[in-house]
Amino acid sequence: MKVLLGKLKGFIRANAVPLTLLVLLILVDILAHFGVIPSQKDVTQYICRVFEEHGLVIVVLFSFVENIILVNAYFPGSIVILTAMGMTAGDPVRAFATFLCIIIPAAIAQVINFVLGRYSSIIQPLIKEDVTIGQPRRLWILFLLTYWHPHSSSITSFMLGANQFDPVRFLANYAIFGLIWNSFWAVLMYSVGEIGSTSSSLIPIYYAYLILTILYRSWRHLTNDKESVEKRKKV
Repeated sequence: MKVLLGKLKGFIRANAVPLTLLVLLILVDILAHFGVIPSQKDVTQYICRVFEEHGLVIVVLFSFVENIILVNAYFPGSIVILTAMGMTAGDPVRAFATFLCIIIPAAIAQVINFVLGRYSSIIQPLIKEDVTIGQPRRLWILFLLTYWHPHSSSITSFMLGANQFDPVRFLANYAIFGLIWNSFWAVLMYSVGEIGSTSSSLIPIYYAYLILTILYRSWRHLTNDKESVEKRKKV
């Protein structure tokens, strides 16, 4: 029984953040299914109307909110850049202004995620420091695979902060990969125009990302445990 509890504790410790987000997402979907809260499709349609009525001020606000960890669990991911940039198709001046109103609040939000992770006394005891994350190649892959979406990027920023990652390296890598992904989505949506349902269709991908993250971190946890046991045996 003690062994089982120890493994369960290790599993939770290795997956504290993605597990919390997965449970929260499932809870939100259940509440929306039974009509307790509006569905993400309804929220998306409402946001589109608000964009048309209030313009860039709302773009700034929503871009910030959808990049804050946990807060963005109910917020349709990427709705700001997909919808706002799609609405600027054919107007390059408006498109550039909108792009700035998206990337600046998003960057501020990701820095806040990093700081929250770095100074969170609640989450740090649950997270083992991952020294391999500091390797340049692994870091590039991590940013490339997670900074395509506000939800996954908020997890990455938070986890890097919790692992006491170097702030300067974080800012440098975010500046590169955040700009790459934001520019990709901005140019794509400016070219094709508004696609209102796109952000909702990305939700299953985010579920898959969280599940794969949990599986990967669990595998890493089990591998590290086995290596630790073998080292103790040799000693």
